[in-house]
Amino acid sequence: MKPSDLASLSDASSPGIRASDRPSRRRGTPDWGLVGVTLVAAAPILYLAATQYVEYDGFWHVFIARQDQWRNFWFQWQNSNSHPPLYFLILRFVAAIGQSALWYRAISVISGVASVYLVGMIAGKLSRWQFTHLVTALAFGLAIPMIEVSIAVRSYMLGVFFVLFSFYYFLDLLSENNQATVKPRVLFALYAILAVGSAYFAIFYVAACAGVLGIVCLARTPTAWKTWLSHALT
Repeated sequence: MKPSDLASLSDASSPGIRASDRPSRRRGTPDWGLVGVTLVAAAPILYLAATQYVEYDGFWHVFIARQDQWRNFWFQWQNSNSHPPLYFLILRFVAAIGQSALWYRAISVISGVASVYLVGMIAGKLSRWQFTHLVTALAFGLAIPMIEVSIAVRSYMLGVFFVLFSFYYFLDLLSENNQATVKPRVLFALYAILAVGSAYFAIFYVAACAGVLGIVCLARTPTAWKTWLSHALT
């Protein structure tokens, strides 16, 4: 994709899509077709999450999260784990409410199902055909690796969820029409921080976003100093 083509990724209600290419939808209302695809993808995730056994690493995560005292929790996290703390903090709260295989997997299950919808939203920003986002979301949601990660008692799916949410707003930063807006910058940065706090692999995503923003700025001539400053602050 040429840098000049990136400017087409903006639209008030559906960035990157012409109004004539997709049926209009009232702002704030859900995409019911995408909701249906998400529910279809949720079925195997929920079934396997309720019936499959929890692996050793999953129970080890539960063991860390369910420490009776906070000092023991932080000790176990620092000395027997190589992942950021956000997932364990959420799992500690979840494990205090219920104790079952499905309940322990709740964070990954919810993150996985929500990620299917997010993938559809992202595809909708990047495509013109009105069914591309549905096909993309369905392919992602029914992929075996995605289902496996979504039923694991691990932090990976939570990290993927925040990466996708961040990337959804990152696309707005590539549009010349949205360079002055604050909302996408704040939300991109917020979800990127949460992604890094969930899984360290998100650091590579953040570095890649920084590189893309730099390339886009260099490709656009001339680039206003305010754009460089706003990208740097983001």
